[in-house]
Amino acid sequence: MHITRLNIQRVRNLKTVALHELQPFNVFYGQNGSGKTSILEAIHLLATGRSFRTHIPKNYIQNNQSDAIVFAQSLTEKIGMQKLQSGEQLIKVNGDTVATQGQLAKILPLQLIDGKFPDYRRVIPRGGDKNVLIAHAVFKHSLQRVSILSNEKLRGVFLNFAADTLQLRANNPEQDEAVEDLAIQYNNAPMEMSFNAQYILEVLGALDGDDVSMTMTEANQSVLVQDPAHQDQTYVVMPMRV
Repeated sequence: MHITRLNIQRVRNLKTVALHELQPFNVFYGQNGSGKTSILEAIHLLATGRSFRTHIPKNYIQNNQSDAIVFAQSLTEKIGMQKLQSGEQLIKVNGDTVATQGQLAKILPLQLIDGKFPDYRRVIPRGGDKNVLIAHAVFKHSLQRVSILSNEKLRGVFLNFAADTLQLRANNPEQDEAVEDLAIQYNNAPMEMSFNAQYILEVLGALDGDDVSMTMTEANQSVLVQDPAHQDQTYVVMPMRV
């Protein structure tokens, strides 16, 4: 069954969702907690009568609600389910009530692929003892200018940290060298690192605060980049050898 229309009511954080003109292949994207997995859970509930996250209906039916409803339509079929907190359910196929879940399973066969992703937290650097605070816009624009003269293949830019000063440097043997000095907040030992400029620019493009903080350990280890006002957003940039 190719679902072209999907309606979900009262499943987790999905109060009322109506999806139309669905394609054979669909991508759901959004922030964490926005309901992407809940959409898949609702489809699984419709096809199998149970959630793949819990066997207790009240855990996926919204608080203070007595039921959850999922309805799907293809070009030839209409199927729907009302799931009660008690576990009882009402199933309809093309408007007719049916007695068993097996009839839905025949119309909407489903295979759950449970992927185990690597623990991303292992790549987040911990215990950094060198902290930098840089004005976001100044850093971004300076990096854009300096990177123009970086090696076209490597896009390498040197960042030389000293007392309250950051020097950005890039050179291209076929052209010239670009150097800019920025005022920053930094009171640790001097350290030089090199990065692919594009990687840092992509992080800066995702941040929108006034300042950027960088937490470092050693010149050859990954750097933690954050907006000081939103430390729940974490970016990790690896240095490169130029």
